[in-house]
Amino acid sequence: MEVVLILFKSDLPKDKVIKNFEARADLHRAVPGLVQKYYIHDEATGHFGGIHVFDSHESAEAYMNSDLVKSIGNT
Repeated sequence: MEVVLILFKSDLPKDKVIKNFEARADLHRAVPGLVQKYYIHDEATGHFGGIHVFDSHESAEAYMNSDLVKSIGNT
């Protein structure tokens, strides 16, 4: 197992960011080796993100190098 934490800030309102999370959920469901994803938000810092649990280091590396990761925070 490999766990990856991704954090980002957004100028969008919280409800819009959550809608974007929901709209992109199927993209994450299709990620090879992704076992579980938890969406997170820290009110104190304004950060959004996800905790991603992968079946292997290789799956996590592939995800981190993907276009999907490069697009995080841009929608």
